[in-house]
Amino acid sequence: MEKYRKCFVDMEQEEKWLNEMAGKGLVLARVAADLFSNRYYFEQGDTAYTYRVDFERDDDYINFVKDTCNAEYLFTAGDKLYFRKAKEQGEFAPLYSDLKSRYAAEKKALLQALGLCGVLTPICVIDIITYLPDIIANAENLGTKFGIVISVAVLIITAAIWGYFIYKAIRCRRTLNKLKKAMKD
Repeated sequence: MEKYRKCFVDMEQEEKWLNEMAGKGLVLARVAADLFSNRYYFEQGDTAYTYRVDFERDDDYINFVKDTCNAEYLFTAGDKLYFRKAKEQGEFAPLYSDLKSRYAAEKKALLQALGLCGVLTPICVIDIITYLPDIIANAENLGTKFGIVISVAVLIITAAIWGYFIYKAIRCRRTLNKLKKAMKD
């Protein structure tokens, strides 16, 4: 079994990578979702598949994709559904083939990222207010005091998490603007 840890900002990138891995003869066995990245587990396989990823929806939607696309529902990991279809059964069209459904999916991703930014912003501010004065006051002893090292680490980690979700929100917003323009044309 081969394991990979990857972080994707959007589903299209994730689908592209999964399909590239399938092109190498690897079959997706499972996905373990973490806060920032996923762990992907692959096995060697004889069947070539096309993979599609979607946001979590109800059982009716899963059955709809299975029935209309003749696809296999694999599992849910985090907030995403994973589907596959054997290439010998024909093409597995993108799940978001029309602009309105792609727009709705991107809007959901944007709202999710903004919601997490909204939660993390007060945490970042509290971390800065709490730890920064201590870090500045003890800058000369930065490497020798364990508490100061922990303070710096917490501040950097929190800021990195916040920055990741800001980046994700910006990417989603750009995609929404492109889709909105395409829908007007």
